[in-house]
Order: sequence, then structure tokens, then C-alpha cells
Amino acid sequence: CLSPNTSQGLAVDNILALNNLLFLSLLEYAAINSMLDQISSCLDHLEEKNDHLHACLKELLESNRQTRLEFQQQSDAQPFTSMFCFP
Repeated sequence: CLSPNTSQGLAVDNILALNNLLFLSLLEYAAINSMLDQISSCLDHLEEKNDHLHACLKELLESNRQTRLEFQQQSDAQPFTSMFCFP
């Protein structure tokens, strides 16, 4: 049988162990939160780059469409001559 002092000592030890565990858990959560903040910042940066790249590609696509249209218009304006036709 445990004496009252022994059971109080075990209770105090358990409380101290739980406090240590809680403290370590809080440190781990703080470290995880810090890593998540860094990941979030990286993802924000990647999203900005992706948006910029998307805008650039849309601009390039529109430029290519315009160039193709101009080329088509020039081709349509010129009479068709075969390379086998001689003047």
C-alpha cells in the first residue's frame, strides 16, 4: 500500500511529466506552424510566378495569332504563282 506522501509524489511527478509533454508539444506545434508559414510563402511565390507565366503565354499566343492572321492576309492578297510557272 502506498503512503499518502508517496501517492502525492507520484501525482506531482505525473503533473510534471504532463507539463513537460505539453511544453514539448507546444514547441513542436510552433515549429510546424513556422514550416507551414514558409511553405505558404513559397506557394504564394509560385502562384505569382505561375500567374505571370500564364499572362506571358497568353500574350505570346495572341501575338502568334496576330502574326498568323497578317501572314494569311498577305498570302490572300498575293496572286497564286506556282514555282513551275515561267513568265
